[in-house]
Amino acid sequence: MFKKQDAKNSAFNAAPEIVRQTPPASPLRFYARLRHQLESRHIDYDALPRHTPEGGSPPCFKRFRVSFDAWLGAASLLGATIPYRYDMPAEPNYCHDCTPQFQKFAKARGACLFPHTRFETIHGAETEKVGVSRPPSVDTDLGAEYDALTSQEK
Repeated sequence: MFKKQDAKNSAFNAAPEIVRQTPPASPLRFYARLRHQLESRHIDYDALPRHTPEGGSPPCFKRFRVSFDAWLGAASLLGATIPYRYDMPAEPNYCHDCTPQFQKFAKARGACLFPHTRFETIHGAETEKVGVSRPPSVDTDLGAEYDALTSQEK
């Protein structure tokens, strides 16, 4: 389900107590980590817009009976950072794990909240195709802005 994972969970160990107190592999931990990730960059999580309220599911998950809680739980276990959404930072970046085929299918059924998500091949330890929400002007391989937003939490 997730393409980028760390063997060591150093970000979790550096996270505030509220993150460590949430159950592992849970939506609660995902949202605590997302809040911490944004606030560590001086971004007010509560002031940001989002399509999916905590406890809700995006239409692409609802319509096709996929468990959003399971996705959030798995995403909460990622090592360094959870996938960051550039166009709406407080919205979980489930598009990161989407595919062009599923996006086309969901768009045709009116279940895609982010129809402009692009898919790029990323070369690292593994070559993978991921959904991205940032503009193409940000370098996909070594872009400083991309690296800064996706590097380990401080």
